[in-house]
Amino acid sequence: MPTPPQEVYNDRYEPVRLAARGGMAEVWLARDVLLDRTVALKVLFPELSVDPNFVERFRREAQAAANLSHPNIVSVYDWGEAGTTYFIVMEYVEGRALSALLRDEGRLLADRAAAIGSDVAAALGFAHRNGVIHRDVKPGNVLITPDDRVKVTDFGIAMAAGTEDHLTRTGAVMGTATYFSPEQAQGLPVDQRSDVYSLGVVLYEMVTGRPPFVADGPVAVAYKHVHEQPELPSRLVPELPPEFEAIIGQAMAKDVRARYGTAEELRADLNRFRTGRRVLADPRPAASGNGTAHAPAVMAVAAAAPVAPAPVGPGATPPGGGGPGTTPPGGGPVGAGPGGAWSAGVPNGSGPVGAGPIPPDTPSDGGASELEDGEQRSAVWRYVIMLVILLVALGVVVVLLGHQLGLVNTDNSGGQAFAPPPPTAPVKVPSDLIGKSFTDAANEIQGMGLRYARNDVEDTQHPQNTVVNTSPAAGQQVGADTVVTIDVSSGPLPITEPDVVGLDVQSATRQLQQAGFTVAAPQMQVSPSVTSGDIISTNPPPGSQGHNGDTVTIVVSAPKQVVPIPDVSGDTQLQAAGVLVRAGFNVIVSSRVASATVPVGNVVATTPAAGTNDLQGGTVGFSVSLGPSPAVVPYVVGWSASKATSELQARGLVATETMTPVSNPSRDGVVLDESPSPGGMVPGGSTITLTVGQYSPPTSG
Repeated sequence: MPTPPQEVYNDRYEPVRLAARGGMAEVWLARDVLLDRTVALKVLFPELSVDPNFVERFRREAQAAANLSHPNIVSVYDWGEAGTTYFIVMEYVEGRALSALLRDEGRLLADRAAAIGSDVAAALGFAHRNGVIHRDVKPGNVLITPDDRVKVTDFGIAMAAGTEDHLTRTGAVMGTATYFSPEQAQGLPVDQRSDVYSLGVVLYEMVTGRPPFVADGPVAVAYKHVHEQPELPSRLVPELPPEFEAIIGQAMAKDVRARYGTAEELRADLNRFRTGRRVLADPRPAASGNGTAHAPAVMAVAAAAPVAPAPVGPGATPPGGGGPGTTPPGGGPVGAGPGGAWSAGVPNGSGPVGAGPIPPDTPSDGGASELEDGEQRSAVWRYVIMLVILLVALGVVVVLLGHQLGLVNTDNSGGQAFAPPPPTAPVKVPSDLIGKSFTDAANEIQGMGLRYARNDVEDTQHPQNTVVNTSPAAGQQVGADTVVTIDVSSGPLPITEPDVVGLDVQSATRQLQQAGFTVAAPQMQVSPSVTSGDIISTNPPPGSQGHNGDTVTIVVSAPKQVVPIPDVSGDTQLQAAGVLVRAGFNVIVSSRVASATVPVGNVVATTPAAGTNDLQGGTVGFSVSLGPSPAVVPYVVGWSASKATSELQARGLVATETMTPVSNPSRDGVVLDESPSPGGMVPGGSTITLTVGQYSPPTSG
């Protein structure tokens, strides 16, 4: 087991044992010395504390969580600097992470998964209302106590809603690939619905025992989030209630407009499921030819954000909703839903396909869900009868109108038939679409009487969301109502920065360049622990997502030299540690000693002593002042004032005199009393008040 650090952070938090180790910090079980309580102490790795980005993310985690006081969010008590690093003091949660629970117990029953998901959604909803987007919702950041209380933690990459993340380069990906949303995978702006998607992934994993997308690396997983549909949970767990599957499907919709608009909406549906009420997500998937299910419309998406009409054809994925008869690759009707997780024909997450707004398919949770069974059946039949009457009336109106306009003829048998529309002349596919935005290109094609379909492709030559090519090709003659497939640039796929820390410069540069990154001129830094010439750190750090040609700066351990140990006596611990580390030494707190001259908590001396020549990379300990030693008040009554003062000073105490008149000349200048009383224990440096006699000759009458 790792040895706890010797220092007491802020002279208050004392590490006890290591509880967890993450990508950028260690979490220690610690004791709050002042309040005598157990806390969790999260300490940033010292080698990352030199990177302003990591320090800022660490500070932001503390700030974001400290402002969120909620039963389902881990509380943050304090944060600060210690030695060469930074720390956060958090509520200690006894229990284990949801990831450990799934690893140990396997998949969960839907009711338990709904209960956990409801509490997580409550925490996220509270954070969202306070302007904080988590951006890293995953089982490892959900803690479960022995009595099944749920706590959400780790706001390290959280951001304020409606703001830009200035810690992230444009297009960079933040989060964990297995759980982030399609918009996160593409480096696009995110809002609270990205957290809803991530929670949907967690719900999927809780009831199936595995994430929806698994691949060899994070880039491949990200690709699946954007371009592929997950396998239906009910295929993995046949007994899974369709209502719960529908909730997962709506939460994981690739089109953000088709998801639950807020975490509170998702929580409300989970609670409806738990109490046996009808959920808002539509639980009626219809199987397609390739085994993929298509969920009907789950929310009135177009009511809030209307989708432009966009008829489609085979193999297409344009924005909008599909009409009857349109077929995506692999078969099955398109337009059955607004891009839910179980919808086909939406491989690029651009939204549902179709010719108009998507109507709401599910009523609100008031009214019908509260009716008795008999009342519900009666209401349904009334609606069916009314619908039949309306359809018959509409048919009569259409026939009469057709007769008036000459569109309907009566044949010899007395039957009626609609006349075919007049033929339309062929048109040319526009030749000026390449380089235009997808919206402009789609509008131009639609204005010529043609239909369009969107196909996102990786492309490094054209800006994102601009047209790369069309099929049929530009200038080709096509018939009216032809579907033109528009190839749209999605930009280059993200690449992952390899971990080169600890390698020599040549090997590190070669690996980074092979991965597609550009390596900037190395920065030299003295490191107590890393061999000269090897890599201390990189900026951005290992594992970061980027694109081909992005620049990575490597920090190289400078050659070590024999240098004198700086004199840091009297400095604070933080000041002393900074001076010694910059000089190239490791630093530890070696002892705590009493000192009447050095303030409590400051450095008294170093070991080896200041001025001693030592090789950089060695360890320098410093002793920290406990303040003056306690002293016993001596008995000095009857002593001369000067002798009493000397005695007190020798014991580390301070003397002050108060004069009082005396009539006996022999008591002039003699200590008559002292306070505090002699024999008592007082802190070193305390003041002892001496009452000294002062003789004044009597005046003659």
